Amino acid sequence: MESGHYIEESKMFIDPEVTIQKVADEVGITLHELSFIINKKSGQNFQSLINELRIKEAIRLLSDKQYSHLSLLGIGFEAGFNAKSTFYSAFKKVTG
Repeated sequence: MESGHYIEESKMFIDPEVTIQKVADEVGITLHELSFIINKKSGQNFQSLINELRIKEAIRLLSDKQYSHLSLLGIGFEAGFNAKSTFYSAFKKVTG
């Protein structure tokens, strides 16, 4: 499975402590190989990809009635962010 798809399918991005090294180890390639694949396929670095996937997850959670009791920030935490400012700036960057 392609590394970017693996990150998305496995939902590793929800882990606030996820690192490129953890993903590379999980996929069984080197950090440099993973970085190259992410840059080549997505045109962005690892952290930007992770933030984009987290924002997509936050948007999905916002439309899920099971999470309607959570604030926007609570949704951000559920999606893997661990800081309000990071979540808000990533949300604005991805959604405009």
